[in-house]
Amino acid sequence: MNTDAIRMTQIQTQLNRLQKPHWLPAFKLIIHHFIGAQINEQHNVAQGILEVLQSLIPHDKNNESLAIERLQKMFCFHYRFYKTHTSSEAKTGATTFWDPMAESFHDFSQDENINIERYEWDTSHPAPDIIMCWFSEHFNNALTLN
Repeated sequence: MNTDAIRMTQIQTQLNRLQKPHWLPAFKLIIHHFIGAQINEQHNVAQGILEVLQSLIPHDKNNESLAIERLQKMFCFHYRFYKTHTSSEAKTGATTFWDPMAESFHDFSQDENINIERYEWDTSHPAPDIIMCWFSEHFNNALTLN
């Protein structure tokens, strides 16, 4: 079994321990969105999620807010990826930042006529409140579907 599969199994185990299996689709989606964007193994998104889940106590009524607070601080959100579109008639290009909540890195980076740059920043991107809303919405939507 590869490392990613092991981490996913560990995430599922932690979600079962916390009685939050309905969070799994949100985690799968965010992990999928970061494929190809991982800076190095130290900043693995699945590992970060696993560490957040391991830090939670079963039956704590604040687990959702604690999880979201800790998830939005994950190191992966401190990297910014952008692409610059250049046209033959323009000397400068339009810059677009990658939003990992909205699209996968693969989809963002597949145009071969763009430059993709990444850099570390001291604040999250998207902003922490956007990340918080995204997780909250996905957690709650999954709960109503179950």
